[in-house]
Amino acid sequence: MQSVRKKRADRAVEAKLAPLFHFQRTWHKTPNNNLHLELAGQLLRKSLARKDYQRAFAIYSTLTSCKSTNEELLWKVGSEILSRNKENEPTCLQFLKMVSANAKNSKDSVAVELALYQMRCGHIKDARKTLEGYINRFPYSDNAQLQGYYGAIEFALFNEAVEEKRADRGSSGQHAGRHQSGSFNLLGDSQTGGDESEHGEDNDEESTLWDARIMNHKRSAIKHLELALKLDSRNDGFLAYLVRLKCGRVEMTGWDKRRASTKRRAAIQEMKAYLKQFYNDNTGSMLALKLLAALENRERQKTLDLILALNPAADSELYVKPLVNLMWKALPAEQMDVITRITSSKHFRTLDAKASKVGQNSLDEEEILGRTRTAVQENSGPQLDVSYLQPIVQLLLTRAEYNAMKPWEEQEICKIALLYDTSR
Repeated sequence: MQSVRKKRADRAVEAKLAPLFHFQRTWHKTPNNNLHLELAGQLLRKSLARKDYQRAFAIYSTLTSCKSTNEELLWKVGSEILSRNKENEPTCLQFLKMVSANAKNSKDSVAVELALYQMRCGHIKDARKTLEGYINRFPYSDNAQLQGYYGAIEFALFNEAVEEKRADRGSSGQHAGRHQSGSFNLLGDSQTGGDESEHGEDNDEESTLWDARIMNHKRSAIKHLELALKLDSRNDGFLAYLVRLKCGRVEMTGWDKRRASTKRRAAIQEMKAYLKQFYNDNTGSMLALKLLAALENRERQKTLDLILALNPAADSELYVKPLVNLMWKALPAEQMDVITRITSSKHFRTLDAKASKVGQNSLDEEEILGRTRTAVQENSGPQLDVSYLQPIVQLLLTRAEYNAMKPWEEQEICKIALLYDTSR
C-alpha cells in the first residue's frame, strides 16, 4: 500500500511540474541531434548571460526532452531559472525535491542546492533535515561542500537560537537594549566586557536549556566547518563562519582589546595561530589573510604586506594606511628626528602647502627648496637617508600603476618627494 501511495504522490508532483516541460517529445528523434543540442546549449548560455530568463526557460524546456542531455546541467540550469523569480519559490522547491529523489550521479550536489534554496526561503530546519541523511554516509561524508554547508546551516540555527533567547529575555530593559545594539557576541560575553553569567536571570532552568541548545548548534557548526576546510582548503569561505563562532563579532577594522574578556582574548590568539597555519598551507587564500589582519587589529606589517602583494588594489583605508603608518614607525629614531626637523622648517611647510594647492604661492619652488636645504644643513646632526623611504615609495607607486591611489596617498608621495629634493 505504501508503494502505491508513493507512486500516486510522485505522479501528483509530476503533474504539478508538467507545465514546466512543454516540449516536443519527438525532438530527440530528429536528424542532426548533436548539432541541435550544441546550438541549443549555446543559446541557453547566451540567454542566461543576458538574464533573458524567459527565452532560457523555453530552451531549457526543449532540452529536457533529450535523453542524452547531461543530468547535472539540466537540474542546475532549471533551478537557476526558477530561482530568479520569487513567485516560483514553491515550484523550485518541488522541482529540486523531485530531482533529488530521482538523481543518479549527483545526489549530494542536488541535496546541497536544495538545502541552500530552503535556507534562502527561510526553511532552515528543513535545510538541515535535507543534509542530515548524507553527512555521515559514505561516500558523501567526504564531500567538503556538503560538510561545510551543513556547518553553515548549524551556524544559522545557532544565530536563530541566540535571537530567540534574546527575545525571551526581552522583558528586561537592559537585555532589550543589548539586543538592539547587537553587542552580544558568539563567545557568550558582551562586547562591553562583562560575562552574561554575571546576570541573575541566566541562572534559571529555562536559560540553562537555551544555553544547551545554543552550545549544541555551536559545537556542531565548528565540527563540520573544520572538517570541510580539512577536506578541501579551497572552500576558504567557511573560515568567516569559523572565526565568528570561535572569536565572536570581529569587524574587518578590528576589535577592542580593552573590553575583551580573558576568554575571548585566548580564543582570538588560538584562531590567529589557526589562520597562519591555514595560509601557510594555502598561500592563495586572501580571505585567510584579511581575517588574520582583522584579528591582529591591522598592527602586523607582514600580514598587510602579504595582502597588498596578492592584491595591490586592496582597500586603502583598511590595509594601505595602516601599513604606511607602520612603515613610518619602523624608521630608525635618528632618521625620524631628521624628518621632523625638515618638515618643521618654515620653508618646507610653505612648499608643502604649494604642492597641495598649486598656484597659491608666489615664491619660486627652487628658491624655497634652496632655503630649506640651507636651513637643514646649518643644523648639525645626521642627514636624511632616503633609502629608508624606498619601501613606502614602492608601495605607493605600485598602487598608482593599478589606478588605485586615493588623495591621501598622493599627498604622501608628494611629501616624500619633497623630503628627497630637500635632502639632495
